[in-house]
Amino acid sequence: MTKAAKRFILYTYLIFWGMILAIGGLMVATGSTQPANSLQILSSWAPTLAVVIFWKKLRPNTDLKKFITTKFSTPLNLKTVALTISIHLLFLAGSLLIVSTILKQPIQDLLILSPGFLLSSMLNHSIRGPLGEELGWRGFLMEELLKNFQPLTMSILLGLIWAGWHLPLWFMSGYSGTDLLQYVLFFTLWCVAQSIIITLLYQRNSNLLIPILFHFLSNYLLGLQKVELLLLLKINASLCLLAAIICGVVLYRKRNL
Repeated sequence: MTKAAKRFILYTYLIFWGMILAIGGLMVATGSTQPANSLQILSSWAPTLAVVIFWKKLRPNTDLKKFITTKFSTPLNLKTVALTISIHLLFLAGSLLIVSTILKQPIQDLLILSPGFLLSSMLNHSIRGPLGEELGWRGFLMEELLKNFQPLTMSILLGLIWAGWHLPLWFMSGYSGTDLLQYVLFFTLWCVAQSIIITLLYQRNSNLLIPILFHFLSNYLLGLQKVELLLLLKINASLCLLAAIICGVVLYRKRNL
């Protein structure tokens, strides 16, 4: 792993974990969640902040603006955009069918489809993970890890790093004991599986909007489902894993061509 990759991981973890501690302190000090809400949004931008703030330590004598511009310079491939959306619609359909069967509830009762919620949730999920994280994870770290690892290995490693970054949120999830262990296991599996799928899609169309779109749809469509989080995570992680196995085979074969 390159020195720049190690530094980026350290900076990103420290920024995020530091902000989470600050959020906890603010909530205790003020007795309100309001000041913490803005900081929570800012904390999701930790990967991008790490790139911007520490750019000269990560890539000395290189231009940050040029780096960012390059990540969006490739024209969007509509087939890849359609494939990204289709994958998530399949995940949503599969998740709803499985949950409907398990809980014996009509599919329409499992979705929140009010216009106000759809719009507010869309805005909320846009300004958090997708826009805040992907310049760091897929824009910078993927590029660094590919200097030392093949795409499939890189995807798994990046998925583990991405998952581990969320560690403070695991302990704020409200779960404990066996449920917490299951939550951590399936959350990690979900991140690794998504990382493999994103890598293949990003290789098809090297515009950072592809990972951003994938990340957005993943969070947004999950948030529309009125299902207990752990059950939802188990199902969606399993569906992602099935897709990731297919994508992983493709990545492995491309490596050996």
